Amino acid sequence: MSDLPEILKQGERARLFPVLADTSREGRIASIFLALLPTIPSLAEVVLGTVGLRIGKRTQIETYTEIVLNDTSEIKNRPDGLIVVRNGKSTWSALVEAKIGKADLDVDQVTRYIEAAKSNKIDAVITISNQFVARADVSPLTLPKTTLKKAGLFHWSWTWLQTQCDILSHQKRVDDQEQEFLLREFQRLLGSGPIDFSLAA
Repeated sequence: MSDLPEILKQGERARLFPVLADTSREGRIASIFLALLPTIPSLAEVVLGTVGLRIGKRTQIETYTEIVLNDTSEIKNRPDGLIVVRNGKSTWSALVEAKIGKADLDVDQVTRYIEAAKSNKIDAVITISNQFVARADVSPLTLPKTTLKKAGLFHWSWTWLQTQCDILSHQKRVDDQEQEFLLREFQRLLGSGPIDFSLAA
């Protein structure tokens, strides 16, 4: 792909209907969620606002999956996605790692992604799992403060994301009919049994 960000050696635009193996459930749900961020501005505004970003009418959001970073010395560094937010001349980016069901985040894996973010001048790592936290800037993991000096670490739980979708829908903050349909479908997916979004034990 010629339109990939310079930091990517390989990747695909996040898709609503990803063609991935049945075993890649985390990759599929990550792709669907990431594809919705550029598509539903109201959702992007609420969600990305928790990491300190302001989403306006001229904000450009790009999301990618199946990514391989250009500058990486670790073959295991294959996060589930990348978010790139452009506001004028300002660009912010984050790696995304998602877990579903009872799968918890792994300290070693997230640490590797933070180091990869630093090497590639990526601003943050965002984790998504069923582990609940009070705020997006509070991680379920305990990492040394020195690790987070040049890259931020944020966390969203699937339950929190579902709640934000419910609020947007209840408050009728999505005016576009197609966007509203996609939001409802995502709410339905988050609440479905096959994906297994049950809270981690």
